[in-house]
Amino acid sequence: MLRRCLGISTPIAAEHIVSMLGQVVFTAMVAKLGTIAVAAHAIAITAEQVFYIPGYGMQTAASTLTGRYYGARDERKMMDHSMAVILIAVALMAALSLFLFLYPAFFMGIFTPDPAVIALGARVLRLVSVSEPFFAALIILEGVFNGAGDVRMPLLFSILSMWGVRIFCTWLCVTRLHLGLTAVWGCMVADNLTRFALMAHRYRGERWKRGITIQNTD
Repeated sequence: MLRRCLGISTPIAAEHIVSMLGQVVFTAMVAKLGTIAVAAHAIAITAEQVFYIPGYGMQTAASTLTGRYYGARDERKMMDHSMAVILIAVALMAALSLFLFLYPAFFMGIFTPDPAVIALGARVLRLVSVSEPFFAALIILEGVFNGAGDVRMPLLFSILSMWGVRIFCTWLCVTRLHLGLTAVWGCMVADNLTRFALMAHRYRGERWKRGITIQNTD
């Protein structure tokens, strides 16, 4: 039992380590853009977090329901419930992101009175708000795979998207192309969209559901 627990928890822990280390490197590269960019980045990240916290709550529900029906070997209910959670989370975060798109300066102004920081932060918040529904689906799919014990491929996807897309593209934008914070946040959006595409492709396949047989409970 302990071996099975470690087999599931270790890749999940590794995925969080990969993500957090990527965030540290990402922030270090943002720091090269100057004080205003760092301030706008930090505040915008904080403001954005308010809008995707509900998605992580739904992720817990997705993991729980998926694990329940995976254990019961009921593929139909597992897929029905996971898709329901995905749709709810996407709808919820799409509605919330609309406020982020329409009033980004207001949310920036809660944290700082500096007009330059507000203006720059508002631009990146409006940019990232467009990707929030995809991010919602991404984190729910991650919860689904965790609930089913399919934890190695999400780790691989995280490494590829975080380091192969976000970090590499940010490095190019900052050190070679000398672009600003808006381009850097575009790299972050590209990371989220790439990981969503990989997760969605995995979800549509059959390999992560190995061992399940459909049971007719009608």
